[in-house]
Amino acid sequence: GQIFLGGLFPAHLDYDQSKQSCQITSIRGIEQALAMIYAIEKVNNATQLLPNITLGYHIRDTCSNVRHTLKDILNFVPYTQDLVTGSIGYNLLNKYGCNMSSIRLDQNNTLGVAAVVGPSSSSTTLPSTNVLGVFSIPAVTYGATSGIFIDRIQYDNLFRTLPSDHQQARAIADLIYGFGWTYIATVTVDDIYSRLFMDLIQRRLRLKSICVAKDLYFPQTNNTQRIQSIISQLADLSNVSAIILIAQEKEALSVLKEANNQGLTGKIWIGTESWSDSAELLKLSRDIVGGLLGVVPRSQPSDEFYRYFQNHLAQGDHPSLTQLVEEKLGCRFAQQTCTLVRSNYDNRPQNCGKSVYFVNSEGNKVDFIIDGVNAIAEALHQSLNCTSSYCLPLIHLNRKAYLNTLRHIKIKNSQGNMLSFNDNGEITRNYSIINLQFDENNPNCGYFASVGDWYNNKLNLHYQAVRFQNGTATNIPSSRCSFECQLGYRRVRPDSQSCCWQCAKCGDGEVSNGTTVYCQACGLCEQPVANRSYCVAIPITRVSWDHPVSIAILVGVFLIALLTTFVACIFLRYRDTPIVKASNRLLSTLHIISVYYILAVAPAFVYDPNDVVCEVQFVIFATSITFCMAILLTKTNSVSKIFQVRLRSRTPFGKSKNRESYMQLLFIFGITSVSVIIVIVGSILDIPRLRDKICKGKEAFSRCESDTHLGITFSAVYFCLLGTICSFLAWRTRNLPNNFNEAKYICFCSICMWMICILTIPGYYGTDGVLRAVFSSLGIACFALCVLVFLFLPKVYTILFKPELNTKEHCMRSISQYTFRKASTAPIRGAPAGRISDAGIHTPNGSAPSS
Repeated sequence: GQIFLGGLFPAHLDYDQSKQSCQITSIRGIEQALAMIYAIEKVNNATQLLPNITLGYHIRDTCSNVRHTLKDILNFVPYTQDLVTGSIGYNLLNKYGCNMSSIRLDQNNTLGVAAVVGPSSSSTTLPSTNVLGVFSIPAVTYGATSGIFIDRIQYDNLFRTLPSDHQQARAIADLIYGFGWTYIATVTVDDIYSRLFMDLIQRRLRLKSICVAKDLYFPQTNNTQRIQSIISQLADLSNVSAIILIAQEKEALSVLKEANNQGLTGKIWIGTESWSDSAELLKLSRDIVGGLLGVVPRSQPSDEFYRYFQNHLAQGDHPSLTQLVEEKLGCRFAQQTCTLVRSNYDNRPQNCGKSVYFVNSEGNKVDFIIDGVNAIAEALHQSLNCTSSYCLPLIHLNRKAYLNTLRHIKIKNSQGNMLSFNDNGEITRNYSIINLQFDENNPNCGYFASVGDWYNNKLNLHYQAVRFQNGTATNIPSSRCSFECQLGYRRVRPDSQSCCWQCAKCGDGEVSNGTTVYCQACGLCEQPVANRSYCVAIPITRVSWDHPVSIAILVGVFLIALLTTFVACIFLRYRDTPIVKASNRLLSTLHIISVYYILAVAPAFVYDPNDVVCEVQFVIFATSITFCMAILLTKTNSVSKIFQVRLRSRTPFGKSKNRESYMQLLFIFGITSVSVIIVIVGSILDIPRLRDKICKGKEAFSRCESDTHLGITFSAVYFCLLGTICSFLAWRTRNLPNNFNEAKYICFCSICMWMICILTIPGYYGTDGVLRAVFSSLGIACFALCVLVFLFLPKVYTILFKPELNTKEHCMRSISQYTFRKASTAPIRGAPAGRISDAGIHTPNGSAPSS
């Protein structure tokens, strides 16, 4: 070739320092080397890419060893060769290397390669990139994913055809979270690259509240005892099923082989692109590696390369590579005893379980190597100012300009998609989630199956397609220290760093979904559901007509109404008897009407409130109580005046009686009108409205309420004032004749009504819901009952059971005794005494005593 490209591939997995020889042939590494050769041949056969220029290659075996890789690197840097002795020296590096700004393209001097493809791992990439960077030689790696190479100042000559560990760490964390595993173990080879990768993964795990039970490390070399100890520790973790293994292929196989030796079953190994799709895994027991999950960059090599790979090994075009494969498989291509079967993630391989070797065409990064060669070739094409048909015969290639061209290059992959390097020098790719599965009836038939992908930072997993233990089980194994708490319970950890917990029930008014360490209190007007998993709005407690309390109140009001009707009938039947006449038939009638009015008000507080009901409740409550107390006050005042013996006038009886009735009616409606004015003013200034939701404790209520309570406050003060005056006047008349008049009973009724008013109003504002309805309705009903019990029932009793006391003679005798007793104790100041006539005693205005 006119321009050479270097290649670094792990044709072997180990290097014996004492024997200075490579060991453990890797068919994967051989396939990768052939992929570079395939890509270079494709470029050389292209007519429009680097016309009249042929690329050559110089491929070296890294043996997966850093020191050996550094020796290989020296074959790629500029050097001088004595044509006589054939000796190689580096004494002219300052002339042709470090201070050299271009590569000489003549064939007389070997002055290094234009670019290097590889190495495959981060540990071998770091030193090789540093050496190549001294000469500004670009390195395009297909397998080094460490995040350390993001530093574009330090590693400006490094390019990667796959993403860095940052994306892979997120994909692994999402995969573990997707299966609900919260308690896992990690095993990592003890080098800086693996530690950085594991740190990225664990940071992602912590964000998802996934705990690491054991974080174990082992050295790259002399690690047998340490690996044995690690497997023993993993066997003790009975509640850990998922294990993340971060290592290169050789170290990962060492761990899995030791797990096979110790019989570590029931574990799901989670691997990375460096080993999780290795064909060597198929040689291990399915009890150990069955169900393995891997996160690998998506790759889709063409069928053409697969045929190329098969034919070149079979035909011996590269004898050294063919020999390595034959030694590895113990067969001979010439004798047709070697069978290589292609496998991919979408289809189960043919001849599964037979003595064949499966070539994993998707997992060997063949696409990435081909893309790297194409990127290098395209950058050379542009840097050499080539056209589609000719390249100028340039002698020098400016290295700095070539690196800059490579940074901005765009190429097409085998599927026709455009690829380019991002700011970190990477080509962004999606990830495939692979699963090592085995045939249920054939334990030797193992294969990798694609069960999902990680695309645009999102996991898409086909859970039904995943197989776990033995590579056949469909049940997701548990990998957690403690199971999720039930709804309404919280986690109690012994310390903040512990991955295990116990479950404690949330208290009253608190909720939890079972995944938190605390219980959340429900807000105002909220309550937990039965399992205390979330809060819901407290339903408004309403007193419906079919509620037992409503029924009891209505029955009570109905019975009082029946009693009132009975009293009214008795008074109507005996309306001409002395006791009924002495009770002032007008006021008694109004009193019975007020009792009905009050009884009609009581059920209004049971009705489901709204704005109209609130206004009506306020109006009828204030006016009904005032109307009843106004009648009682009028009667008390009338009785008090009757027995004051101050005979100053002799107004005719009929005329005085009519005028007195009008005055009483005017007095009653005057007192009631004051209450009406208070109601009107209160409604204008602060009308009661429905407050839809008022919460207290575990209950929510709707109630009628105003902002300032002015109307009800003034009405209550007015009630108390009337009750006080009425009680005072009734107290003054307590010693009047008790065999027909109602002085004592008026006193008792006044005091009782005053007490009811004092107790009902605070009770109304101090309660809610059902209790408020009970307080209001019973308080109002008690007003009516108080009037019946103290003012009417004693008279009814006398009328029905003491008829001898309901006679004119008995009444006259009782009044005469009281009048003479008062006259004998009070001096007469020239005023004529009253006279007793057949019609009864005449007061100064000529009215009857009862009026």
